[in-house]
Amino acid sequence: MASSAHPPPANPNGHTAPTTVPPLRSIAISKAAEMAMSIDANRRAALRSHISNSHPDDVETMLYKVRRRVDEHISRLGLADVLAFDIGGDVEAGLKVVYVLERESGEEWRAMGRFLRLAFIYRVTTNTTRPLRLSADALPTATAFHQLPLTMAIYRLFGHQLTYGGTTLALQQSDDGRYQIGDESFRVVPLGELPGGLRYAEDYQRTDPVIR
Repeated sequence: MASSAHPPPANPNGHTAPTTVPPLRSIAISKAAEMAMSIDANRRAALRSHISNSHPDDVETMLYKVRRRVDEHISRLGLADVLAFDIGGDVEAGLKVVYVLERESGEEWRAMGRFLRLAFIYRVTTNTTRPLRLSADALPTATAFHQLPLTMAIYRLFGHQLTYGGTTLALQQSDDGRYQIGDESFRVVPLGELPGGLRYAEDYQRTDPVIR
């Protein structure tokens, strides 16, 4: 969609003056997504300023591209039957969704897709209608997301929508650093604490670590 913004004024030498800020739609989606979920507050603020100062046509084009990217990832990861994100008209929130869907190889998301199918079968979801819908603007802050191993960070996105026997299955963290889901308490076991030669040590993944 062509922008209706006025072109920049020409220089006295006859050449067009370069724009100070490139159009929002010219920023690669993945790069913008990284800015949206950066732990650097200045990068997040720069993206937010870029969006608010962009021409409405550029914002609408970017929003369309973000929605399409999210749909592509949901399909690629095999999640369409169990999970959906409500982006609305919020470009920044949509970019956060793109970021979390693009982390690592995608195996963590596929595993969570299998988990959610079981959750629907055993009726531990608060809403029995598929897919489970998540609001994009309810995603955690960048700092909160990056503090957890990826699998746990993904689970935390929807765990609050799961219950069992009237008990929430949200992932919660206690003051001593342990985590809890329902009545089960556990902690993440660092690789250095596992004995050498143990199968769990050989296959250890920081995105989906051993817990105890």
